[in-house]
Amino acid sequence: MGGLFLLAALGGVLSSVQGPTNTALAKTTGRAFATFFSFCSGSLVLFILIQCLGSGDLTLVTTAEPWQVTGGLFGFIVIVSTIFATPRLGVALTTMSLMVGKIVSGVAIDLLGLFGLHQRTLTLELAMGIILLLVGITLISIDRKRANPQTNQTRSVSQIILPVILMFIAGCGNSIQAPVNASLSQVVGTLEATLVSFLGGLMCASVFLLISQLRACQSVSIQKPWTCLGGLYGVCICIVTIVVTPALGTTSLVSLQMLGQMTGGLIIDTFGFLDCMKLKITVMRALGIALIAIGSLFVAYL
Repeated sequence: MGGLFLLAALGGVLSSVQGPTNTALAKTTGRAFATFFSFCSGSLVLFILIQCLGSGDLTLVTTAEPWQVTGGLFGFIVIVSTIFATPRLGVALTTMSLMVGKIVSGVAIDLLGLFGLHQRTLTLELAMGIILLLVGITLISIDRKRANPQTNQTRSVSQIILPVILMFIAGCGNSIQAPVNASLSQVVGTLEATLVSFLGGLMCASVFLLISQLRACQSVSIQKPWTCLGGLYGVCICIVTIVVTPALGTTSLVSLQMLGQMTGGLIIDTFGFLDCMKLKITVMRALGIALIAIGSLFVAYL
């Protein structure tokens, strides 16, 4: 069980790396192409992995329920929603809205036992863990907003409410994606389910790219090879969620991923890795990560 906890946290660390990697690629190619390239390269990696290591049967996807093949759509919605919301909310509030949606949806899935997952009971420990997670992500979001004055633009409530709601819904969809893909893996296999998810995302990204190019043609220039690795990170993250979700449940997965993502983000920001702006470690941010760690302990272990 401890290995699964570590694996889930590692998935979060990879998420913290994938974000700035795709962002760096988008700066030179445009967001639509970066999204398309991420899904396309991930699908190519999966084709190769299935040929070498695949043990399932991709043809069985025709026997799956329609909802079991919608994982890629949820992943695409998160990307497009982030593209829309970030310029309007800033990174801090966008991330916070997404995380809150993931937590709320993850808890609901576990408490109701949806998608064939084991049904959890709302205990005092679980409730305390959720509260600690929410407080922790709030503190980190406030700290990041203070560290980036350019995102502190004054906006009315009416201007921010739609992007906040959109990111909350995207976060809910992100939590749903994990058990959906895990359910499909029971039909076709782990790698095969991951490929189906990526191909679904690729179809959506292709339409998004076509519409974007019709609106404004933009030249593509990949200047740094490491910016092409976002799809590979996405494959690893998707596989982790498929393996971990049936055993730990959605809430534990989300909490451990959040811990890994915030810890990875702290390291990236501190040293300025992946072309990110350097940010000093503050007491508020360290406290936020500590609360997330304690909250993850309550949610996953107790």
